[in-house]
Amino acid sequence: MSYPQKWHTYLPGKKKEMTDRNPMLQGLRNPVPGIGLVPGKSMLHTDLIRKWQRNAEDPRRAVNSFFGGGDLINHSALPGDSSFGVRSACNDYIMDGEPNEIGVVSVAGQCWQDYASHREMQDDFYWQGIVTTESRLTPQQLGGNTYDPNHGYATARAGTVSVINNGKFTFYPGNLICYQWPMTYLHPNGTKEFNGGSTINQLARAGTVPTQFKPELVPFDPTDFTVQLSAAFTHSKLTKEEGGISNMPFEILLPSSSARNGAISRWQCIQDEAAAYKFGLWGIFAGMLETVLARGLIPGSVAMSSEDAYAAVRGVIENVGLFNVDPTINTPYVHEALANVFLRNLAPGTEERTPALTDFRANTGKEIWDIATEYPRTNEARYARLRVHAMEILIHGIAGSWYSKTSTIIGKAMNSAAPADTLDGLWGHFAL
Repeated sequence: MSYPQKWHTYLPGKKKEMTDRNPMLQGLRNPVPGIGLVPGKSMLHTDLIRKWQRNAEDPRRAVNSFFGGGDLINHSALPGDSSFGVRSACNDYIMDGEPNEIGVVSVAGQCWQDYASHREMQDDFYWQGIVTTESRLTPQQLGGNTYDPNHGYATARAGTVSVINNGKFTFYPGNLICYQWPMTYLHPNGTKEFNGGSTINQLARAGTVPTQFKPELVPFDPTDFTVQLSAAFTHSKLTKEEGGISNMPFEILLPSSSARNGAISRWQCIQDEAAAYKFGLWGIFAGMLETVLARGLIPGSVAMSSEDAYAAVRGVIENVGLFNVDPTINTPYVHEALANVFLRNLAPGTEERTPALTDFRANTGKEIWDIATEYPRTNEARYARLRVHAMEILIHGIAGSWYSKTSTIIGKAMNSAAPADTLDGLWGHFAL
């Protein structure tokens, strides 16, 4: 049962009474009562943790890995952590029939070089719940060299539990809670050097291990698809064997009538989306270009029949090689044009990013970030803004339709919590 905070009348000369309220709201010192809990149990995925430790020991992989993989303290599971498991992984540590999952609570030592996009790395894991008991890999504090047995840790899959807001955004009551992997150069907003090169997590507070980087809790934004758009562009260039679509014919990627009636796609979500944007955007371009040609709206051109316009645009599509699946035939214009549309959603590691930004800067005289913050007052400025935000404008409509149907969220905030503050959450009940 939760008791209300005491109210006091302070008289001159009297000492103020202390209450159990933590003014800083940090360190889980004033957690919400656990109500409606659905319990679970996980065990530390020690094979994966050993792999991440080896990444930290290999200089070639360490430069593309999250810091701290070699230090066991960065892998220990403590109450309030979120537990994540590898998708489609089997727990072979215990007898068949045991319901325990295997998971990790941090990303220390994970090598992002193993993935083509930030989304692929993030989607390799699923949320298991909130850790409610300890499972340390370091020696017991009072036991010398005595290590804890691999007894696992309890989780709360659902119910009210308090955690630390380890992300960079403030939560407010009613905000839906989701998670994201820390930004690397695979993320459009990331940098070549993770965390500025610092091995210290600046948001570590109140006993949190300062060298431990974890998946971050962030408010759900139904209009922010930066990670998904960046992944769609990247995987449109990869082969089927690499998780992409570049050598897959259009006819097998085209949604069939059975798929529209609820059949499960044969491809990964990233492949479906890569195909949707690649062919969808070029299809939109083709349809609009036909109108422009038929009406003679290109400067210096004359109007033509709809049949001639159709044939001309079909020739353009063939010339750029949109339907080519032969890797020996180079078709750079397909992705060069897509890069000009994705523009600000391209990750720093994308080879088309620099040429696209350089051309935009030469054509407008400004960086895309300047264009994005200036109010457009002329058609020239409006066109520049359209070029910068074409994908966001398109995705807002798609996101609105999608969000009205369904989304999967891990929780909902019940209090206001700034970064590093205690976040009271209701978890596991939000499939909208």
